[in-house]
Amino acid sequence: MPGRADEGEEVSSGERLDFVMSTQEQLLSLINELNSRIDSMFGLFYDARLAMNSYADRFEESQILMNSQLGDEFTLEELDTLRFLFGDGSPDDPNVFVTHVVTQDEFKSRNRFGGQNQHAVSQAVINFVYSIWNDEYRPKIARILSINVKLVESDIFVDIRLIRNSIIHHSNIALAGVERCRIIKFFKE
Repeated sequence: MPGRADEGEEVSSGERLDFVMSTQEQLLSLINELNSRIDSMFGLFYDARLAMNSYADRFEESQILMNSQLGDEFTLEELDTLRFLFGDGSPDDPNVFVTHVVTQDEFKSRNRFGGQNQHAVSQAVINFVYSIWNDEYRPKIARILSINVKLVESDIFVDIRLIRNSIIHHSNIALAGVERCRIIKFFKE
């Protein structure tokens, strides 16, 4: 429909209404799709958060069980200072390829609620949500509306962009720009 009037063709009110309805339906469908993808990312965040904390709990239960089988030789605090190795191969193989080493306490702490892993997943979700908005949905909306993509804005995604910039470019410390957030207002520099 855009461009027809420029070509000198008359457009009836019925055609205009059909065009507007079609545009609204396309936008609504696109927004519902975006909401569904964002909801899936929130589901991932919550699932990961619960799984990580549960894993830390199960690991601690295993520490206690193994220690009791050894006659309670160590305190939990002593066990927490021992190394926990990640690698490829059997832990009994002296040639195993070790890819990561932490203390048992570091392993549990990073998987607890509020731990390093939860922060990493939340940062990844924020980055992903903004990326799909900016790289996929803004251009699609612009095409439907026949406007420049720079004209497609959303207050919530402006806020997410400002927070994302702090995550990526300022080591997770809020930049001054977050004070310009329109909806998400709990971050300060």
